Amino acid sequence: MGFTLGVGLCEEVCKAVPIAIYLNSTRNANWRGACLVGLASGIGFGVSEGITYSSDYYNGISGFSIYLVRFVSCVALHALWSGCVAQLMVRNQDHLGLDWESVFGFVVYYLSIAMVLHGLYDTLLKQEHHLWALGIAAASFGWFVVMVSRQDDEE
Repeated sequence: MGFTLGVGLCEEVCKAVPIAIYLNSTRNANWRGACLVGLASGIGFGVSEGITYSSDYYNGISGFSIYLVRFVSCVALHALWSGCVAQLMVRNQDHLGLDWESVFGFVVYYLSIAMVLHGLYDTLLKQEHHLWALGIAAASFGWFVVMVSRQDDEE
């Protein structure tokens, strides 16, 4: 629960801010543009987190493989999660207002799935349930594929 509400909420909100700015500032924003902004936001966040983890926890102590796994998984999963959030945001922009009343709706409607996947993934890794974490990563990829295919079907 702590990873979902703590880490998941904070990180997913940070990654959603550029998407909200894009949607509020672009006249004819489409799902591809929003998804691109979401993917870029996730990639940037994932690289930053990978560097932070590498310097704080591994710092030359661990072998090369942990750096590779950390960077690949961090970057890819953060990109997938924020790409999905972007697609949800562009489909329904009801909660994009910049007022306090819409904050709760914003979190529940757009971020809850990404927060839960993120929290589960982090929790499973911390508990060293690597195969279950891999399952969450696969589910995250599946969610992204479903979201993109739904957007393509609507065009």
